[in-house]
Amino acid sequence: MGAGGAGGQITGRSGRVAELRIGKFKIDNPLTLFSEDKSGAFAGSEIQGNIGAMILSKFKALLDYGRERIILEPNSTLSDPIAPFSNGLKLAAEGSDYRTFRIDETLEDSPAREAGLQKDDVIVTVDGRPSTELTLSSLHEALEKPASHKLSIRRAGQTLQVTLTPRKLV
Repeated sequence: MGAGGAGGQITGRSGRVAELRIGKFKIDNPLTLFSEDKSGAFAGSEIQGNIGAMILSKFKALLDYGRERIILEPNSTLSDPIAPFSNGLKLAAEGSDYRTFRIDETLEDSPAREAGLQKDDVIVTVDGRPSTELTLSSLHEALEKPASHKLSIRRAGQTLQVTLTPRKLV
């Protein structure tokens, strides 16, 4: 989930579509989020979509200010699967600086559930790094790497330590 809009978080449905085409380039089975916001930046019809970091990382982006365009050149990762490992978390960025990361949902039979993470847990640190130093994108990127991650979470006034190890869910 991303951060945006007046409400401080984006709400929506996530899933996969068969393919995403950007010009002549095709990305198979990208993970998607369809905004259901009623107000804020992602509620208007002016925005048709938001290319996230996982998609954009497959390209070298050139900003041509004079012609008001963006040129995307594919890199060697274009054909690699997107997010082959998953943690089973649906996160929301909250607060005035969007640096409070609350667990909105955990998938059944996922690493998140196996680690004991629950809805409304707040991530305080990731591998010893304070979550306030992260963005939602960098947090997602870190937690999808196939390695064990030590998390401090806040739940009902208590701080708990858990280990989260992403894996392929399919």
